[in-house]
Amino acid sequence: MTREQIVAMSTSYFAAVDAMDVQALRDLLTPDCVFIIESHGITYDGRDAIVDLFTARWKNPVATSKHDSFAHVADKQTYSVASTFNARYSGPNAPEPKSNANVFSLRDDRIAKIQVYMSGENTVGA
Repeated sequence: MTREQIVAMSTSYFAAVDAMDVQALRDLLTPDCVFIIESHGITYDGRDAIVDLFTARWKNPVATSKHDSFAHVADKQTYSVASTFNARYSGPNAPEPKSNANVFSLRDDRIAKIQVYMSGENTVGA
């Protein structure tokens, strides 16, 4: 993969999350993908667990998210990309905007691991 293709995996992930697109999210992840919210010590093992996490979150209309202001550093040797971004929320009782970072590790043209570093409270899931 080129650097641009590696970065595209990150941007595709955020597009799927912002669109609440279950199938697009599922298609991006390896079956054994691991999702770790490093800043809160929470791990989800496997694509199904990750998809279930976001599906449950999207059923709760309290707040929707939008990710923007990206900066990406991709490494072709390690097949990974670190992405910094802002997370903005809307809806009743929506949290304040955050400045976060994710590290994506890729395998077989899919995301195999997502490490999430977020400021403040956990807004993904418990």
